[in-house]
Amino acid sequence: MRASLILFLLLYSFSILFGEINPKITELKAQLIAAKTDSIKFERYLDLGTEYFYEYADSSQIAIEYCNQIISLAEQKKDTSRICQGLNLRGKVMRHINKREESLEDFNRAKELYEEIGNEFYALAMLDNYSTTLTLQGKFDEALTHKLKILEGFRKLKKEKSINITLNGIAHNYIEKGDHESAKTYCLEVLENAPDNIYALGNLGIVYKHLNMPDSALYYYKVIDNQKTNTKFTLRNKTNIAALLNHQNKFEEALKYYDDILKFYNPNSIDKEYMMTLCAKANTLKKLKRYEEAYALIKDIELEDIHDYALDIQRDLSKQISSILHQAGDYKKSLLFYQKYHFAIDSLQSVEKNVRFKEVEEKYSSEKKEKLIAEQKLAIEKTNTQNRIYLFGIIYLFLAGLTILFFSLRDQKNKRLINTQVLSLKEAEIEKLQQENQIIAMESIMEGQEEERQRIARDLHDNIGTLMSTIKVKLLSIQKNVESIEKINLTSQLDDMVNKASSEIRRISHNMTPVALNLTGLEGALEDLAQQLVDKGYEVDQELHDLDKIEDRQRMIMIFRIFQEIIQNIEKHSKSAFVKLESWVDRESLNCIIKDNGIGMPKHIWESSSSMGVNSIKSRVNYLNGNISMENDSGTEFKLKIPLV
Repeated sequence: MRASLILFLLLYSFSILFGEINPKITELKAQLIAAKTDSIKFERYLDLGTEYFYEYADSSQIAIEYCNQIISLAEQKKDTSRICQGLNLRGKVMRHINKREESLEDFNRAKELYEEIGNEFYALAMLDNYSTTLTLQGKFDEALTHKLKILEGFRKLKKEKSINITLNGIAHNYIEKGDHESAKTYCLEVLENAPDNIYALGNLGIVYKHLNMPDSALYYYKVIDNQKTNTKFTLRNKTNIAALLNHQNKFEEALKYYDDILKFYNPNSIDKEYMMTLCAKANTLKKLKRYEEAYALIKDIELEDIHDYALDIQRDLSKQISSILHQAGDYKKSLLFYQKYHFAIDSLQSVEKNVRFKEVEEKYSSEKKEKLIAEQKLAIEKTNTQNRIYLFGIIYLFLAGLTILFFSLRDQKNKRLINTQVLSLKEAEIEKLQQENQIIAMESIMEGQEEERQRIARDLHDNIGTLMSTIKVKLLSIQKNVESIEKINLTSQLDDMVNKASSEIRRISHNMTPVALNLTGLEGALEDLAQQLVDKGYEVDQELHDLDKIEDRQRMIMIFRIFQEIIQNIEKHSKSAFVKLESWVDRESLNCIIKDNGIGMPKHIWESSSSMGVNSIKSRVNYLNGNISMENDSGTEFKLKIPLV
């Protein structure tokens, strides 16, 4: 992904530095940079890829990069239609540069994706592109089977334009196969529906050329040459005109067309169309005995430049290049291309032999299977004839018994089904009652605990606290009246002890029922806990927010007790110097974090069911329908999530 993006940026930078020949490209790139939505980005990527492929003769790789951008962005957004658009265009480019297996993969994947989302029309269109690639691979029968199925589908959908495209594809299949009369029939059918269809006109020109009617062929080619089409189709048509002029020995006129075609390519291009045009021009110059010019055109072509082309193209180009090199006296290089020529012939023959062998093998296997099946059918028919009478009698005898058995089993099945349903309802009702009892019991326990805590806290504060204050007053009275007691400073010692006892009583009372919880709510109570930690020498980072959204008092007490239990564990076991308290509301839940930088709580203690403190925390969280997790990394961190209601 990163490599593709870098290449894309380099290509774009190159176009900025050296300028664009096509102002439309410049405008599309400007719109892409300014795009603020993914939808606009998709459209511009597709427009740029299409423009480079159809209007630039030598920009297939750039078009592929734009296709990759479309597919990558669409996959991130899970946009199936955009993925298919990118695959479709990339498949066409791959087919053009002879990467036909990759082309088939792209078309097939796009077809399957369209089928998944129920788009029958575009699924047929992708299958049409797939079958066209099969035609180029020489798989004519398989391609034609697909084409006829596609044609039927488009006719049912009443898509006239797509019907014409498929008819042209069938005509092209017959042309490649060598059946030019059949191809002519399909071309004329298209022209009946659309007289200006350039693809039908072009195919008809090819048909008349092969039927040895060059004037008719040239007529159709020149009709197209006067129409405005995309660059790629225009160049292909000019190539056909030049080839036909060559065939008519009109070499000078053919050279003009070749020169016109070559203007669209970079001088160092290795595009197959460019190479074929270059060699065709050189061969024409050779026919005019302008050998030096012919040699100058092809002398820099190397074997590896045509290595990735289809075998039939390698064969034709190697033969032409070898002949021109030999004529120019470059025998060593001529021999290399001649060897390449024979290698391509041998490879093509090998492929053809394998295909024919496979066809013969399949045909033989099919005939053998059909014969065996026929013999088996005859034997089975004889056996069936003998057994049929017996079977009818046996079947008749069993029908009555089976009918009785069927109704009996059905009644038993219905009874079992009813019993099962009743049992399931009872079990569900029992489970519901148990859950309700557990909730009621838990609420009762919690309410009882809190009421007992409040009672003990009141007793400590109101009774024992008052008593301690009275003792302190009495001691001060004794201090004034008894000089000997003052000398031994007994009152000071007792006063200190009483103060400590009072403080401890206030602390216990506060822990059992914090005053701040009643006065300032949950946030004030937790801030009070944080202040107690600060008083004990801890560094505390508190970011407590949204606690006022907890309105139910019972939930406030539960959350406070959870914080209190965790903080007590930190004080007792963590050996930490820092504590972080954090809370915030996300949607309908309160999120809390309690973290220290101590030695960390071992996993087995948190997961253990024997720890009272841990069980107390978990039981309160479960009661609140929340969840809590513990992480042990440079201390202990508790993450708490509790519904607001």
